[in-house]
Amino acid sequence: MAYIYCRVSSVRQIDGVSMEVQEDVLTKTVKTLGLNVLHIQKVISSAYTSIPKEFEMYYKLSNKKLFVYSVDRYSRNVEYGLESARKLIKNGNTIYFYKERMMLSKNDNADKWDKFTKHLKEAESESDKISERVRAGKRKASELGRFVGGNVPYGYKKIKTVSDGFNKLVQDDTKLNIINFIIACRTPDTSENKLNKLLELCGVNVKDNRLVIVNGDTTKIETYLEFSTIADILNDYKVDKKK
Repeated sequence: MAYIYCRVSSVRQIDGVSMEVQEDVLTKTVKTLGLNVLHIQKVISSAYTSIPKEFEMYYKLSNKKLFVYSVDRYSRNVEYGLESARKLIKNGNTIYFYKERMMLSKNDNADKWDKFTKHLKEAESESDKISERVRAGKRKASELGRFVGGNVPYGYKKIKTVSDGFNKLVQDDTKLNIINFIIACRTPDTSENKLNKLLELCGVNVKDNRLVIVNGDTTKIETYLEFSTIADILNDYKVDKKK
């Protein structure tokens, strides 16, 4: 019985052989050896900073054969790759790497493990270079005022520019009053009068309600409130205390 493990880092398959090719080649290899395919695992995940969680199922196996297209499909991290392989081998499993024409088993000598480690180092080095190119591209895009991904900061919105088709961040004018109120909340010694004026600009009826928190005998805005928390309170017109 044989297990097949196929992996690509993303749906774009930019870093190696496609999922379909891996599955086809490994299935034919297994059959050529007179074995039956028991299970095919297809994973879309990076193997650069960890071993994909889907791989953990193999740690429960014993005396089985695992087929992988290449070492860099198995792992792109020397530490995690070695640790993972040792766990499998300890249980009597055998790992076959098609591209490298290499096999790891319990009785292998140091030379075989050195060769495996060398391939892991090459895969990790390649990922290091790819990561640096990605970081450099994001830095350049940021310098050009483009939005490089992640969460949009509160007070901004993402738009697609007509000129180059890229996304950029622009100030969201509908949230300016809320931002001014937040800044005042987090500024020491801001007067209640000023806070109430800013609240009124945000749409809160300050004649009936005040968005304040009572701390002992002092009425104030707690400084630990995050921007999004205060904004949510304001947007929902929720009042913590009345005065």
